[in-house]
Amino acid sequence: MPSVRDAISNLLESVGLAAQVFSSTEDFLNAPRPDTHSCLVLDVRLPGVNGLDFQEFLERSGIFIPSSLSPLMVTFP
Repeated sequence: MPSVRDAISNLLESVGLAAQVFSSTEDFLNAPRPDTHSCLVLDVRLPGVNGLDFQEFLERSGIFIPSSLSPLMVTFP
C-alpha cells in the first residue's frame, strides 16, 4: 500500500508538477534545493521535530520556501 507521501507525489505528478519526497527532515536538508519555484508540504506530526517547528527552523536558517502544514497522519478502520 502506498504511503500518504507517495500518494501526494503521485497526485502532483498526475497534473504535470514535479515532486520530490523525503522520509525525514534530515533527508530534505541534505538534498540540493531546486532552482525553480517550489512548495513544501509538511506533516504536522513529523517524526522527531513537528512540521511547525521545522518550518520555523528553515526560516531561522534563511531557507524561505512556501509551506503547507497538514495533518497527514491517516488512520484506517
